[in-house]
Amino acid sequence: MVQDVATEAKKAEVIWGASQQNGPSIVSHQRDAQQAVDLAQCFNFRQPCHLHELPEAKLTSGSRFVLMDDFEVKCYVLISNWALGKTAACDISVTSPLNSNIMSEAGVTAGAAAQATELRKHEANDVKCSELGWLCIPLVVESYGAWGKEAMESFSSLASRLAITSSRPKSAVLLELYGRLNLNLKFLSNKIEDCQFKKLFDNSIPIDRAHLLSISSHHASAWLSVTPSLSMGLHLEPSEFQVAIKWWLGIPVAQGQSCSQCNAALDAYGHHALCCKLGGNVVSRHNRLRDIFNDFCHSACLAPQLEMGGWSRNRTRLADVLVPNWVLGKPAAFDLSVTSTLNAQIFQEACVTAGSAALAAQIRKHRVNDERCRDLGWACIPLVVETYGCWGTEAIQALSRLATHLSTRQGRPKSLVSNEIFGRLSLALVRANSRAILSRSL
Repeated sequence: MVQDVATEAKKAEVIWGASQQNGPSIVSHQRDAQQAVDLAQCFNFRQPCHLHELPEAKLTSGSRFVLMDDFEVKCYVLISNWALGKTAACDISVTSPLNSNIMSEAGVTAGAAAQATELRKHEANDVKCSELGWLCIPLVVESYGAWGKEAMESFSSLASRLAITSSRPKSAVLLELYGRLNLNLKFLSNKIEDCQFKKLFDNSIPIDRAHLLSISSHHASAWLSVTPSLSMGLHLEPSEFQVAIKWWLGIPVAQGQSCSQCNAALDAYGHHALCCKLGGNVVSRHNRLRDIFNDFCHSACLAPQLEMGGWSRNRTRLADVLVPNWVLGKPAAFDLSVTSTLNAQIFQEACVTAGSAALAAQIRKHRVNDERCRDLGWACIPLVVETYGCWGTEAIQALSRLATHLSTRQGRPKSLVSNEIFGRLSLALVRANSRAILSRSL
């Protein structure tokens, strides 16, 4: 059956995904055909499924925000002998709950966008399906995963038939069916988000491009996934959270005309506040991140030492945290640094490539510290993070290795430990940034 479906899909040259109007397809031809095949296998009847597609995507963007008027990703699955010998035309659609035409209803009733799309599908397709002797069944799912009423009824009917043929409980079949469909939904949602990001990026000014690249990098948004806990210090005060969200989204946050610490001009988006060396915010941010990293090293029993490598003639310390036995018995000097994403010296590269500012800071740290670390027999490892949360490559590698040590010690999955490390560091960075902006906007 799988081979039959694959053959039909290949013949029909199915493209499963969204494409921009007057633009190239977002996803590759062969991979999209396989996605359609995977979905068709959920409707595994004796007659092969005949597939064709009608991809659409409509996205409108502003200078800083995106309003999704509507988008739909369609794939038709024709199933013979669905009910009383009739062929069912299953019109599979992904729609947005943020559709501006249905926003007020979606804010009150779950599934309002899916219901509206179902009605629109019937209005558009019922007459044509009746002429062909087909049943029109819209299978609509919202981008956040809420399925329409007719879709759930159809899946229940399908699960009943599959349960009989496979001699399995209907509940187990239904669970598997939704699981497989949601995997395809995740794939489609990722493609739509890629399309949305590309349009927003193309329509943005250079400073917003650097902002978007940094906050969309790996682990930059880890603070949003941290479970708030007052007792563990994993929380933001209301004022801090409001500033953090505005700053993260690129909404003006600064209220004053000049910095309360250095009297320099204060930009509306808080860039100066994150870099101003007066007032102690830069030092406290650095020390807080250092202490969190040191705590995780202690938990992994790596015997870390703080502020090592200075001597009488040069009080500059090479290691914010020194781990005596990091790799193959060699000590590692971790030098933590927070650098501005909008650094003027690297701004042009930051508008094109995520992590450019972090990479430049890494190179600078190696140029300054490598020789002295070599004399002491230490490995120099810069832990660099940009103000918007993009981590340098060496920092990601080091934190991943730390997660391995800690997961082995605690008997926990590495993925959970890694999320915890990046989450706590990311939250501390955002909290420090919020406090820096608040202290200069009063």
